[in-house]
Amino acid sequence: MLYEELRIIEEELKRIKNMGYIKNIRKKREGELATFLSLLNNKNICHKIDIKLKKDFTKKYITIFNANIEPQKENEIKRLKDKYGFLSNNIKKDKIFKLSVQANYSTQAENKYLFKLILDYKKEKLFLAVYDHHFNLKECKAGWDFSYLESIYKKKSPYLILIKVWEQTIDKVKHYKFYDYYIWKLKSFNEFLKLIEDGTIRVTFKIDIYKKGPKKGEICNRGIVFEIQELELNKLYDK
Repeated sequence: MLYEELRIIEEELKRIKNMGYIKNIRKKREGELATFLSLLNNKNICHKIDIKLKKDFTKKYITIFNANIEPQKENEIKRLKDKYGFLSNNIKKDKIFKLSVQANYSTQAENKYLFKLILDYKKEKLFLAVYDHHFNLKECKAGWDFSYLESIYKKKSPYLILIKVWEQTIDKVKHYKFYDYYIWKLKSFNEFLKLIEDGTIRVTFKIDIYKKGPKKGEICNRGIVFEIQELELNKLYDK
């Protein structure tokens, strides 16, 4: 059944590719995904296939999935933010925790701490390790069980469609051209772990605070994201 859905969406992609520049359906914000989805004749075919859009000439990482940190999830996020976070440029009275961490080297945030991912195959867990500026270990307890990550990984669609987008302003309105696409098939969870270990896959924390409104000053968890660069996709997927 999934193969049939892939065949249908490929026909859709070929049709949309030949349409040229399409007007952004969003008025005052980025809308390439919403615009693309609006062009599909059968929108249900996207539910079981992972679709990513990427503007040409950008080097942004591509999200694999989000996975909240353990244990105690939101309480643990608050603890990390309060203990190891750093002051926001906009709101000086509270801390944020926004940084990208890898396993092959340590990351220094805007404070005195260094952060690194550590895979413990005996405990079957991926840890977030925190060091001081002398590289003395402060703690290594927050993280993710392999079983938890694997459960999220296996819920993903085995197929990723990466669609390349050109953007052009016409009559002061953004237009998008969906000019190319690639279909990828996901490799095993063991390959995923190897790519974390060698630094190909990183984890980005997006723990902010609300800057206005009724929740001003409260934690705003925008996600803890496992991500990979487009140039490295062939390590996680077969083309």
